[in-house]
Amino acid sequence: MTTFKVIILPIANYLFAVPMNTVLQVRRCPPELRHSPVDAELIHLENRPVLVLNLQARLASSPPSPQLTGTTSKNKVTTSDPFLVLTQSRAGELCGLRVDRLPDMLDIPANTVQTLPEAYRQNNLQGLAKYVAILPREDKRLVVYLLDLDQVLQANYLYSALA
Repeated sequence: MTTFKVIILPIANYLFAVPMNTVLQVRRCPPELRHSPVDAELIHLENRPVLVLNLQARLASSPPSPQLTGTTSKNKVTTSDPFLVLTQSRAGELCGLRVDRLPDMLDIPANTVQTLPEAYRQNNLQGLAKYVAILPREDKRLVVYLLDLDQVLQANYLYSALA
């Protein structure tokens, strides 16, 4: 069975995934970003500009997801400090994603991935994902949305231009 490795990002009431090979680093969130309500901010990390996206702020206006079934890991890290996941788009653009918990790694079987209906994509997920993986877990299911980072960056530029 074909699988692919992803990093699971708990954001708002959703679980998003990015391919593991696009993740450059996971680190504690810089103090200036921990409680920022702004959708996107430009910061400098190690002398490089990084666009940090706060997807939780973008999803705040979305209806809550009824499919969230819990964490993916048995060893949960309980901390009030958010984390910053540094990733790279297909175009090579460096991007930071703020998450409230330490991300998990997961193998997703390719046959569990399905296309999301367009209306759900736009209304519930603000266009952040085109695909979903529904994974059976003991007595419940785990719903993981595959984050389309290129779409997120494009939407952020359009949003910034209109704001």
